Amino acid sequence: KKPEYFQGHSELITALLAQGFELHTTCKDTEENECPFPPEIIRHHNVKPDEFAQLMKQFAFMLGFKKPEGSPSPLVGLSYGVTFLNPLRKTNGVDTQHKTLSRLGFPYTYVIDLNNVTQVVQAAEWASKYRFTSYVPPQYRVKSLVNRMCTVIEDDALCLCPNPAFGSETNVTSNTFCK
Repeated sequence: KKPEYFQGHSELITALLAQGFELHTTCKDTEENECPFPPEIIRHHNVKPDEFAQLMKQFAFMLGFKKPEGSPSPLVGLSYGVTFLNPLRKTNGVDTQHKTLSRLGFPYTYVIDLNNVTQVVQAAEWASKYRFTSYVPPQYRVKSLVNRMCTVIEDDALCLCPNPAFGSETNVTSNTFCK
C-alpha cells in the first residue's frame, strides 16, 4: 500500500496499539513518502498471495484507510474469517471504501469513521470478540461468476459442459458439446 493512504491517522494507530492490538501493514516507503507508522507495527513487504493468505488466518480484522476503493483485500480477508472495518469516505460521509461490502454488516463488516477513534477501537474489539470462520458474499462465489461469464460469451456450449473445478456448480443441460 502507498504511504499516503495512511497519512493523518497516527492517533488512531496509537489508540489501537494502546488497546493491545498487534498491527500489521503492507505499506511500502517511496522516494516521496515514508510509511507513517511507529516501530511496533509489523511491516510486510512484497507479500506473495500464499503468504498473504497465511497472514489472514492470524487476523481478527482488517482496517481500511479509504483507498484503494473496491480493494480485493477485504474479500480475501472475509474468506479467511477477517472482519473488514470499512471506512466512510470524505466525499459525502455516506460512501465507503468498499460499497458492496458495506451492506453485509455484523460480523463481516463494520462501517466506521476513521476520525472517531473510539468507534474504530470498539469495532476492532467486536471483530476480535465475534469471530467467524469464513464468508464469501454470494456475488463473488464461483457459481455467480460462472453464471455472469456465461451470459456474455457467444458460444454457450462452454457453459453447458461440467467442469470439475466448479464441482456441481454448473448446470449441464446437454453433453452434446462436451468432449
